[in-house]
Amino acid sequence: MSLFFYNKSYKIPKSVVIKLLGGYYSLYYKIVYYHFIWIFGIFGYIKKRFPTIISLSLKTNWLFIQSNKKSKVLSVYKILNNIIFGLSKGFSYSIKIIGVGYKFKYTLNKNWMLVKLGFSHFFRIKLSLSEFKILLLKKNVLAFFGFDKQLLTNLIFFIKSFRKLDSYKIKGIMFFNEIPILKPGKKEQV
Repeated sequence: MSLFFYNKSYKIPKSVVIKLLGGYYSLYYKIVYYHFIWIFGIFGYIKKRFPTIISLSLKTNWLFIQSNKKSKVLSVYKILNNIIFGLSKGFSYSIKIIGVGYKFKYTLNKNWMLVKLGFSHFFRIKLSLSEFKILLLKKNVLAFFGFDKQLLTNLIFFIKSFRKLDSYKIKGIMFFNEIPILKPGKKEQV
């Protein structure tokens, strides 16, 4: 009888190289064992660590994920799928700002981005420009390109949190292809 009940395999593209290592680190009073995985692609590399409840093995162009819990296998598979896709092709998102007087103004000053979003002050955002690129397509449209989906979406939702979309007036920051849902205002009484 096998120790692992669920397994999933992933075919690795030729543009991606994967290295696996086992390791541990001390966490206060106990030692925690982990699998370390380095994934190298066209745009850079990402390193991740997974607990030993998940078994990772590498044979020729296939990566095998095994565990006794199906949810763990599927979540690791999805994470690795996003990383490998990002390193081989990349992710791109666009956001736009809607409203009178709203526009993106940004200047790259070392690793800081200054954004003007209709307030009387600028927002300063710390960036790591080695992991993604930002383009100003129009004065109200920003495009992002990067290989790490998690970092990219965290940055976009952080910027969106400055001007949340108002569902009554449709003003604020939203994805470029997002369809806003307009709530009805007060109804007139007859």
